[in-house]
Amino acid sequence: MGIAQQSPTSEDDIVSAMQQAASRLWSGGSFWHVGGLAWESAAIRNRGRSKIRLMMSGGSPVGWAWIEDGSHLNLCVEACDARSAHELVRWFVAQAEPHGLLTADVPEAAKPASQALLDAGFVVAPDAPFSLDMRHDTQRLTPRPPLPAGFAVRSLDEGEEAALVRCHRAAWNPHALPWPERHRPDLPAEAASSFSVSALAGIQTMWPYRQDLVIVAKAPDGTLAASCIAWLDEANGAAEIEPLGVVPEHRGLGLGRTVCLEAVDRVGRLGGSEVTIHPRGDDGYPAARNLYASCGFRTVARTIPLVRNEQ
Repeated sequence: MGIAQQSPTSEDDIVSAMQQAASRLWSGGSFWHVGGLAWESAAIRNRGRSKIRLMMSGGSPVGWAWIEDGSHLNLCVEACDARSAHELVRWFVAQAEPHGLLTADVPEAAKPASQALLDAGFVVAPDAPFSLDMRHDTQRLTPRPPLPAGFAVRSLDEGEEAALVRCHRAAWNPHALPWPERHRPDLPAEAASSFSVSALAGIQTMWPYRQDLVIVAKAPDGTLAASCIAWLDEANGAAEIEPLGVVPEHRGLGLGRTVCLEAVDRVGRLGGSEVTIHPRGDDGYPAARNLYASCGFRTVARTIPLVRNEQ
């Protein structure tokens, strides 16, 4: 199998091809899911921030490399395909910005990808952030916390798009995230979520978006207090939750667990077999992984961060 120049040329076709490859390669050690790519589609389409190389075989996409922000490699290839991993890593080094730090984050099961990076002069960064692959079998029941009085959990209604954006921006305000005090980053005062109504409109056009898997918790005052989106790939029965957030003033009420487990239940009723989520696994931001562990998600894999200093 060789690396072909990317056949699709439009941004939408490139995202679709990346999703096709991710769906085909989904397995117990995979990290890229069609849902995560749908959520990241705006970043992928941004040619100023991204470079994409598709790997084609017989006219079909079978893997890819995505350089993000000029220096970070996202890689999706067959776990045992050492030749393709080496070719894509060489492409990454040639195309990345020639200064500063090059970074990559690959699944621990993807030994050829890790070896390709090591052969290219990368080293494992043991203190760098890494991600977990946490999964929940939809047939395994997990008790839900009682819903606080006056709150309701349901799908997003038509016309609530602006409310969902407000909920997401409040939940993902970097100043209000539950950082451990010793790991709290030094953020500029203007740091904020960039999510917008237009960004949501773009995501709503992406496969496999469906409105009944956008779960919200409505507060007694009528505002949205928590939300999550689940993305079900019917080809392999796996869904991914991306993103999930709770508005700061409503944290500690069990709403994160409630919307998460509602999504798991709905995926199961639609025929899905498992739900995955990818929180950070390091101690720099443990809140998310602790939430999902309390929902019955089990860690099945992690990523390995690698770096190469170009200075």
